[in-house]
Amino acid sequence: MSEELTQVRYGGFWRRYWAVFLDGVITNILSQTLLRVTLAFYGMNLRDLSGETHQALSVLSMVVVSLLYYTGFHCTLGQTPGKKALGLKVVVAETLEVPS
Repeated sequence: MSEELTQVRYGGFWRRYWAVFLDGVITNILSQTLLRVTLAFYGMNLRDLSGETHQALSVLSMVVVSLLYYTGFHCTLGQTPGKKALGLKVVVAETLEVPS
């Protein structure tokens, strides 16, 4: 094995847990902001929606934001802001490069 591969340390459970927690907070804030801005664009607010419609639009905005957030950060930097805050990074095991 090369020297670089022996220096790789895997993140422990709690560091990964808190990274996911931080990313969840960030994506939730972003998705709610997206939802409110989109509704404002159409001259509406959250009070104008029924409970089911609000739930469906919240889930849709969360899916869109999560896909863009995780895919974008992992493919460009190899880490999300939550992972970066806790010193974690996603790399390809054989090459130690950011996944493409």
